[in-house]
Amino acid sequence: MDTGDPSDLIGRIYDTVGNEGLWPDVLKALAGELDAIGGVLVSTDLKSRRGRVLASANMDPEYLASYGAYYAAIDPWTKPYSAMQPGCIASTDERMPQKELEQTEFYADWLRPQGISRSIGGVVFKEGGKVIRLGLPRGEGQGEFEKSVHDRVCFLAPHIQRALQLQIRFSNTNRVLDASSDLLERLPFGVFLVDEGGRVVFLSRTAGDMIGAGDGLTLNGEGLHALKSTDDDALQRLLRDALDAACGVGQGAGGSLVLSRSSGRRSYQVMVTPLPQRRGIFNWEQPVAAVLVSDPEAWPDSPRNVLTGVYGLTPREAALAELLVIGDSMKSAAEQLGITRDAAGKDLQRIYRKTGVTRQAELVALMLSSPEWMLRNN
Repeated sequence: MDTGDPSDLIGRIYDTVGNEGLWPDVLKALAGELDAIGGVLVSTDLKSRRGRVLASANMDPEYLASYGAYYAAIDPWTKPYSAMQPGCIASTDERMPQKELEQTEFYADWLRPQGISRSIGGVVFKEGGKVIRLGLPRGEGQGEFEKSVHDRVCFLAPHIQRALQLQIRFSNTNRVLDASSDLLERLPFGVFLVDEGGRVVFLSRTAGDMIGAGDGLTLNGEGLHALKSTDDDALQRLLRDALDAACGVGQGAGGSLVLSRSSGRRSYQVMVTPLPQRRGIFNWEQPVAAVLVSDPEAWPDSPRNVLTGVYGLTPREAALAELLVIGDSMKSAAEQLGITRDAAGKDLQRIYRKTGVTRQAELVALMLSSPEWMLRNN
């Protein structure tokens, strides 16, 4: 068959990878070349029979919405088309006699009102119980599809299939990245991801706030730095160790340090660590080390929230438990809380009963094992 020069259309098909909003234009171009009145990509779950229109051209939006709401479940083309292997193309006349189709509710209430009589297409993606079908409909009076049209759709189908496979993989990867980024944004400490040149390629919202405060840390074209020179020397040493280890040229594992703040507030607690790498050809701006910065001033009572919410401790009992965990004596803790040592002892016994421990050492272990406490101190 003489397909002419399909390179432009094939290029437009692959342009949809990473930009799914281009599919309507591709479907419109396909319809124009194949003497169809429109084009559609339909996703169907074969088990539930639920379906939805992923992209379309020259189709009525109200009918497209009603397809997902009702007509997908009674679409007579779903079963014969979905039994096909991906890339196989057929007209609806080959899969269901036209007279039989015209007796269905789907034809009477969904196809005919749109002026659709038949379609050509097939399954262009299939995984598990889900399929994506390509449909190129023709209107009343246009007749069956010619062999040349069938051959041209067969020629283009593998490219559509490959583009969809890449798009789905791209979308899944983006969802994972979005979820990972969202998680980093929610962490209660600042996160800086650094590439092998020492440049910061990602910083969380909390990290950005720390830079904006200008209170101990700064960020410039050369990377992340501490404002105090002695602190910065220590930070850069840890970063070099972590970057070298991540790039396979060193044995360092990063480390921890505290950074003083010009405001006089409690020092930042910093941990620098290499990130595991998957080496490849294209590694530009790939993060290879992480810098985690905790602000003690931002953690006034998180462990107390655990004790009050999970174990039902009163605010005073939770405050006493936290003071004991960080190393205060009973006498010192009682003084800080403004209570007698005897009252503190009675509070401690109630803490034991509520948490299920019997000794102060067990209480310390319980507190240190909570995710909130570990995040605060690591």
